[in-house]
Amino acid sequence: MIDVHPTHHGSFTRRDFFVHLFIVVLGILIAIGLEQSVEYFHHGHQVADSVASLKLSAAQTSPISTPASPNGAASLRCSMAISALLRSCAPTPEPRRASGPIACLGTS
Repeated sequence: MIDVHPTHHGSFTRRDFFVHLFIVVLGILIAIGLEQSVEYFHHGHQVADSVASLKLSAAQTSPISTPASPNGAASLRCSMAISALLRSCAPTPEPRRASGPIACLGTS
């Protein structure tokens, strides 16, 4: 159990209050900054994993389809979207988001 003890000094002035408030706010800002730096590096690792997964998926995809085949145009658009995504997600010091619709990645 936590015991609350009375303070050992006299009155609590406005200056003491604002110093205490500043210390609390500074601690919160430091905690948020540390959390965001961890998220930044985590996002970089996720991008690297996603790019590796997309490269593996693109390598395993059959290159036989042509634009003249029934699903060739859709396959060509999907391949172009994957290559655009891979180019936009190249490892950089600053995380970037992929742009453009990539609707074919969710289908089998």
